[in-house]
Amino acid sequence: MKKVTFTLILLLPFIQGCGLSGAYIFFGDKAWNNYKEAIKNAQYDEAQTYVKAAYGNYKDSLTYDEKRYPMVYLKLAETSYVMRKSPSEALGWIKRGLTNVPDNQHLMAGLGKYTFYTAKLSKNDRKYEKLINEAKEHYRASLISDPLDPDFNAGLMKVFFYEIEKNKFEAKESKNKFLITQVEELFENLVDINSKSIEEARGVLAFLKADYKLAIEKLSLVLLEGYTRYEDSRSRYYLARAYVESKRYDDAVSIATDVLNNNDEDFRIRGERVIAYYLMGDTSAGALDLEWMEKKSPKYHEFYYRLGYLFYKQNLSKKAQLYLLKAYRLDGENGNYAFALGENYLLEGNTRAARKFFDRAAAAAPVGSALEKRSQQRLTEIGG
Repeated sequence: MKKVTFTLILLLPFIQGCGLSGAYIFFGDKAWNNYKEAIKNAQYDEAQTYVKAAYGNYKDSLTYDEKRYPMVYLKLAETSYVMRKSPSEALGWIKRGLTNVPDNQHLMAGLGKYTFYTAKLSKNDRKYEKLINEAKEHYRASLISDPLDPDFNAGLMKVFFYEIEKNKFEAKESKNKFLITQVEELFENLVDINSKSIEEARGVLAFLKADYKLAIEKLSLVLLEGYTRYEDSRSRYYLARAYVESKRYDDAVSIATDVLNNNDEDFRIRGERVIAYYLMGDTSAGALDLEWMEKKSPKYHEFYYRLGYLFYKQNLSKKAQLYLLKAYRLDGENGNYAFALGENYLLEGNTRAARKFFDRAAAAAPVGSALEKRSQQRLTEIGG
């Protein structure tokens, strides 16, 4: 009892200065820092206890003041997302914050972030486009108040990067010139800004523009520390892919393994390790990871397409067919998948099947695209 009383006496000036709301936020921040430390030390059960405590304290702070500390709504969004991976719940906290503190630039950026997360989950193309555009507008609104904030700029760039990569997979590369221009215009305003988030974005853009040397240079500099589980692994995925494209397979495996040692459920980075293993000739290690992928991530069609195309390039047409068909059955509207199957059937000498898939590729390809032209060329070459 004396210990508790003494602690309260010590905290009394702090509580008087910031109010009970601020005190709850203080304890929430302390629990959140403990959560991150526990994750670094692979103490995952303890981490869950800490994040729940952080969320509870942040939530309790609103009982006493809903307007004085607008950043608490971002903290509630982040902790709730960590616990339940629900962007809609996170958006609920951000919107509540904006009701109490309208036009706060940090909350607008948070609105952009979780709207973007919602868009990525959408299965409906029209809804996806609507949400993606909303996410960009929210980030732009935050930039009106602070155009040089590195995190606001990097957040908007992540939306563009996702669109660019998606367009590549869907043979809609013609849209990417405009998107890349948008990103480059953001960088023009950040010439003297050298924050980690901006340098990381420079590396990702270099990767998406196929400048793998620059991508490796930028990303390896900002990703020096070991991976921790609460960190977004996408930039490490891009770095691993840049190493693969540069034929530095050992480095790709090293990056992927660092992530998987902390989060073995990361299917994207494991898929990249599969690709690296097969390209470096370590088929036994590749097969082990591939078995995991087929059990735990059977719908990751982008990976199965890349793996099938790898086998096609190695003249392993039966293996190629297995994984290219798997990708195509998961996403039959992707013209790149149909075209790759056509190429693989040509490799086998099966012109009838090849013609069928080149037809499908031409039909799925955007009008005037490179894919449409390649498909029509193949159909002309086959004849009949």
